[in-house]
Amino acid sequence: MILVSWPGEANGKTVGKSADRATACLTGSSPGMPVLFARILRFGRVAALVLRGKSAGVDLLAAAALAFVALASPAAAQTTAEIARKLPGGCYDPAYKAQDFAKGNWDIYEGSKKIAEARVESSLDGCAITEHWSNPYDTKGNGLGLFSYSPVLKSWHYLYASDEGYTTSFTGNPLEYGAMQYQTEKPIGNGKRRIRHWTLKLLSNGNVRELSVGSDDEGMSWTTEYDLTWVKKAL
Repeated sequence: MILVSWPGEANGKTVGKSADRATACLTGSSPGMPVLFARILRFGRVAALVLRGKSAGVDLLAAAALAFVALASPAAAQTTAEIARKLPGGCYDPAYKAQDFAKGNWDIYEGSKKIAEARVESSLDGCAITEHWSNPYDTKGNGLGLFSYSPVLKSWHYLYASDEGYTTSFTGNPLEYGAMQYQTEKPIGNGKRRIRHWTLKLLSNGNVRELSVGSDDEGMSWTTEYDLTWVKKAL
């Protein structure tokens, strides 16, 4: 639906006149209206892009205001990127959404045994994802994780810190939709290193598989470090 308000016309007093003008705009029967309609379509697509994944309300009003400013003055027309920068915060590139499948509240299982809980949620206006890992059976074994995408490096980064003094940093990228693989390494002496591949993969039943494998021979052979299943908590 397109709501049109014409300057100088009070609501309810010139409904017929406004409706006629709106009809002329859509049909192109009024001089200059095809151009206006084309601009509305173009800026509608811009608004749809910058509002993707955003709630209505303030953002919708902001997008509408920007579009009509550009319509009123061709010199004020801006690119999609420029308009996005003027809207309130947010990271709109689809690359920032690659890890979204892991969002939610989860029970973590190793086999049939529940070992932890995790809460994964958006932070910083969609520019990062935070993970709160908790051990419901002990005072230790809790941790915080931060997922973030770097548009400069074109890669994802994950930093995890625990209450037991462990810190791990990973770099990764999507394998496919619903699957992210991260890599890190650590020295193991004698000039050698252990390479770790850590993968989160969305399963067909809505669960997430967390798999960590390691190699001490530069990837010639791999051993499983742990293989966990995330089950989303019931609402």
